[in-house]
Amino acid sequence: MKLRLLLMILAATLAACDSQKKAEQEAAQRQLEERVAAAEKERVQLVAARDAEAAKRAEAERKAADVERNAALTEAARLENERQRLQQDLEKLQAENAKLAAKQKKELEGLAGEALEKRLKEQRMEVEAARAKAEEEQRKLEVARAKADAERVAAERATAEAVAREEATTRAQEIARTQTTMVFFNALDSAGEWFDSDRYGFVWRPYAAVKDSAWRPYADGHWIYTVYGWTWMSNEPFGWAVYHYGRWIQITGTGWVWVPGSDWAPAWVAWRWHRPREYIGWAPLPPEAQNAKGIDVKVDQQYDIGPGSYAFIPMGDFDAPSYLDKFVPGERNKEILPLTSNMTYIVPKAGGGMICGGPDMSFINSEIRRLRNDLDIKPVARVGIQLMNSPAPSAAPDVMNAGAVMYFAPQLKAGPPPGKPEKLKGRIEVKNADRGWNPANPWETNEWRKRLKADADAIDAAERAAANRPPPRPPTPAATPVPGTTPAPQPVIAPPPRPRPGGLQGSQLQPSGGLFPRR
Repeated sequence: MKLRLLLMILAATLAACDSQKKAEQEAAQRQLEERVAAAEKERVQLVAARDAEAAKRAEAERKAADVERNAALTEAARLENERQRLQQDLEKLQAENAKLAAKQKKELEGLAGEALEKRLKEQRMEVEAARAKAEEEQRKLEVARAKADAERVAAERATAEAVAREEATTRAQEIARTQTTMVFFNALDSAGEWFDSDRYGFVWRPYAAVKDSAWRPYADGHWIYTVYGWTWMSNEPFGWAVYHYGRWIQITGTGWVWVPGSDWAPAWVAWRWHRPREYIGWAPLPPEAQNAKGIDVKVDQQYDIGPGSYAFIPMGDFDAPSYLDKFVPGERNKEILPLTSNMTYIVPKAGGGMICGGPDMSFINSEIRRLRNDLDIKPVARVGIQLMNSPAPSAAPDVMNAGAVMYFAPQLKAGPPPGKPEKLKGRIEVKNADRGWNPANPWETNEWRKRLKADADAIDAAERAAANRPPPRPPTPAATPVPGTTPAPQPVIAPPPRPRPGGLQGSQLQPSGGLFPRR
């Protein structure tokens, strides 16, 4: 019984819950329908408002178009009236012109034939004169225009050249501020090997010196003459660097090695001139040869350059393209050196670079002509030169371009490089440097040193005397040569291109009693 009662209560409760839930759903349905109806009403209102706005805008545009059409019609009417007025004026002018032409015709017919011809002739002359004047004015105008164009082109070219020079100067300054002797490290790797030395830092030896113990610098190439003086024209791919920067030193057991430097010169050599005019020789300058004011004929004594450092060639071979097979055997230096004078003359050049003086070019040419018995040849000529202020590639020999020689000559910072070569062969001791002296004959070495010191003392004494000497007298005019004869060349040997004021040149040093007198 109780169970039945409980079941009845549960059923009544469930029925009540279902009724309440159904009522809630119906209420929600009615709210949704009301919202949909409201949204539809709002949509209809918006559509109506939009249609009304569109109709209003279309009406306004129609009215504006009507106004514009009316304005266009009014303007067309005005233009038509103006055209008719102008047409009337034109007809009036044509009528007046016809009257004037008839009047002129009548007047012309009334003139006599001779007077009419004269008048026409005068008019033709006036027309010709006016035409000639106009043509002359036109010609003058064209000339003036051409001159103005030429001046403008010249001014533009001058401006462009000035800008180019300024840009080149700027680039050169920028390169000079950024590049060091490290530019040589990678550039020379393919042609030689780097060492670390105890005295000069990093030094470089070409593979050619490794393969041939007789190899020496300033051999495979020849001398040319430029505005910088005697300039070495190398046949070797590394010549752009090692013959124009730095110095050379010969080390026993290693051979010739190059010490990098930052100053460019046409060559860094000492010169010796054979007074009997048979030979001419040069020696690479050692690393100690550093002087901002220049290097002169006292170079051997000042920087300890021995006789064996020099290499001589016959005078007749000076214009050869390479001196590799032209050098006199070194054993003959003993007999050649006593009859030579030092002709070294290296000074700074205005505007940058160095001047490398030496033997007189014209005298060398005259000697070669004499030796070959040919007065028409010109063995050594002055050559144009162009310095390229940019780093050179690893293999860039000196080249000729349009009659001028081109050198890669980057401007470099002075001082030791901030880095080191990537490939170092090893370390070498410079205490075994071979400076060209003969250790087997100390007496001969001592005599040569005495000779060098005597020559240097004579130069110093002559310079002191020249400084206190009164101004020289005007030179005596040279004698006029006899017509049909050729004056003999005079062996005047002065360091080109400009001698030192008051200095004693190497050709003025005369040995007394020979280099090595008998004991």
